[in-house]
Order: sequence, then C-alpha cells, then structure tokens
Amino acid sequence: VIVQEYAPPKSIPETVAQERLATALLHIPHILKVDKKKIVLKIRKKQEGKNQYQKVDSKQSLIQVEENQAKFLINPSDYLDVGLFLDHRLTRQRFAKECRNKHVLNLFCYTGSVSVHAAIQGAKSVTSVDMSNTYIQWAKDNFAINNINGLNEFIQADCLQ
Repeated sequence: VIVQEYAPPKSIPETVAQERLATALLHIPHILKVDKKKIVLKIRKKQEGKNQYQKVDSKQSLIQVEENQAKFLINPSDYLDVGLFLDHRLTRQRFAKECRNKHVLNLFCYTGSVSVHAAIQGAKSVTSVDMSNTYIQWAKDNFAINNINGLNEFIQADCLQ
C-alpha cells in the first residue's frame, strides 16, 4: 500500500494535517487487511526542476506488476513516483492499439511503459528517449522482463534539445 500525503494548504494548521495522517496510518492496515510493514508513506511537497526526481530512499525494493499483457517493475520506496502512473493506464492502452506496424518515438519515456505496450502490440520499432540514465535503464529492464526483442532503441538525451 502506498500512501501519498500532499502538503496541506496554508489554511490548514500543520498539527491538523499531522493528526489526519496519523489517523489514516492507524486505520489503513485494519481496513485493507495488510501488514503495516507493507505500507509506504510518501510526503509530496512542491518541487521544481531536478529536485522532483531525486531519490528519497535506497531500499531498491522492486516489485513486478502486470497491466494487461505487460509486466512492469515498480519501486514503491526509492522515488516519489513508483515507475508507473496508474492514471495513464487507459491512455497507454488506447495508444498501444494504434502502434501495430508503426515506428514509435516515445519522448520523456520515464520507465518505458508506453514503449513496452507499443512493442507488445507489434510496433515495427520503438525509440525511447529520456534525460535520466536511471529511467532509461528502468525502461530497458521493463523491456527485458517482457522478453521484448527487435528494433528497440534507448537514448539518454534532453528531449527539449
């Protein structure tokens, strides 16, 4: 279970926000019937630039998850984001349906989830570009666990340039 607490607006006293979070963390294990050791807490604060991609831990606890026909590695603890945006799930599926026999360029590829779906759906080639070496490697790892071969390229570069 991943609990994400957003920084409260200035109109809410810090003590009220802390109490609300403590109450939630107290009840989540009982309601979801999960060991409290399997709960990861992330505090989301306003971040800009490269700060938003900094490591927050070094547990390297990768978990394999499945989305339709694809497998992905997520990391619930080390970064603010886990490696797979759930709110993009439908977009990935819609896009993947359009990829058969096409050449796909995925800019700002993050961990390559769109690229993986494109390759699985029969893209002729997939080129994944991201500025982060960490995310490029993560994308390669996601291709590897899906046993995807073929014309796939991973480029570490600034997409804006």
